Amino acid sequence: MLYEMLTGETPFSGSNPLAVMNERLLHDPRPARKLRLPAGRKMLLYAGLALLPVVLFVVMLMLAQR
Repeated sequence: MLYEMLTGETPFSGSNPLAVMNERLLHDPRPARKLRLPAGRKMLLYAGLALLPVVLFVVMLMLAQR
């Protein structure tokens, strides 16, 4: 799910579930770094990564006050 959220596409595709399973068994997905992210998604990714330490700090602070 994370791959699809970041790239906007599924790592494997096929016409039916067996074709998708075959792709999973025989091929590696394209690295997410090699895919071109849309500008909006890239900004959301960077903003989320920047806010992650702040969110973790707030959660830890709230747990420490209990």
